[in-house]
Amino acid sequence: MKETIHFAHANGFPSPCYREMFRHLLDDYDLSYIDTIGHESQYPVTDSWTFLAKELIDNIMRYHTEPVIGVGHSLGGVLNYLAASQRPELFKAIILLDSPVYGGLKSRAIKFMKQFKLINAVSPGRRTIKRRNTWETRQQVYQYLKSKTIFQTFDEQCLNDYIDFGMAHHEQMIQLRFKREIESAIYQTLPHNLVKLKSTVNIPIGLLYGKSSTVIKVHDLKFMQRQLNFKTASVVGDHLFPFQHPKAAALALKNMINDLLK
Repeated sequence: MKETIHFAHANGFPSPCYREMFRHLLDDYDLSYIDTIGHESQYPVTDSWTFLAKELIDNIMRYHTEPVIGVGHSLGGVLNYLAASQRPELFKAIILLDSPVYGGLKSRAIKFMKQFKLINAVSPGRRTIKRRNTWETRQQVYQYLKSKTIFQTFDEQCLNDYIDFGMAHHEQMIQLRFKREIESAIYQTLPHNLVKLKSTVNIPIGLLYGKSSTVIKVHDLKFMQRQLNFKTASVVGDHLFPFQHPKAAALALKNMINDLLK
């Protein structure tokens, strides 16, 4: 019987955009996911993502009767950590894909910046709300994305999957499926309390981080290894390695699952 992975996506990237990474996992695992986090009225974006974690918990309970392997990229990894702190019985293990769980100093800094409305200075929230949202043709979308540094390192199939599954294709318009105002709100409400949860998460936890990631610094990695007892491994690429190197990401994920469950 296959183990089940339940996946939660990064901010702004609906789960079907990860199809290429999923393709390399489906022979060995059953897989389910939340399509688009934070877009249901009963799960609003609030400080420290309280209702988004509830959305993840409810989604797992709705579709699974046995514990799952919770996997999440960036936002999704943090939500798995929050969910596991509340309902550890839902998980066999969780694996974070370049999702930082910060120590006390950074956590206090995040709390301060939110309190004094400074969080946009260190998060992409302000840029997100202003970025382009609609195009006339698929080719126009493709050319636009190719002009942006963030997408230039994407695997070609992953880029096309983002266009196909991260966009709503209407008769005369193509539009982002993930609403900009929700994406921006998520960045502005980063959790500042994760470090306080370490005694409540009593399941195996793994972290896969991009070798060239600028999101997880060396001191963050050491904190998660030494203070939180995360098993860790690096993957070629940066914060968006699941889209840059989907096959390598899937292989690293398989290896981490085996390490955590043995």
